[in-house]
Parts: sequence; structure tokens; C-alpha cells
Amino acid sequence: MHLMKNINHKHPAKRWVQLLGFVFLSMVLAAGFWAYTTPEMSLHWDSIASMCGF
Repeated sequence: MHLMKNINHKHPAKRWVQLLGFVFLSMVLAAGFWAYTTPEMSLHWDSIASMCGF
């Protein structure tokens, strides 16, 4: 039973990678949201639809 406890233990370096990934994703989403709110950077849904073939 002692071995099972060690198998489920996460490595501290993996937590840092997950934390950095979460921070990076949050920054990208925040930048995208900010860009969407500015008038000159707003999305034009007709151009996105044309890129998708609609």
C-alpha cells in the first residue's frame, strides 16, 4: 500500500509547467478579449465565415 501513495504523487516540476501553461492561456484569452473590445480590432464574422468556406 505504501507504493500506491507514491504513484499518485505529482512531481513539483509538473505543477509549475501546468501553472505556467494556465497563466499563458489566461494572458492569451485576456489579450483576445481586449482586442475584441477595441473598435479597430473587432471581429468581422463575414470574413471568418468566408475563410471557413461558407
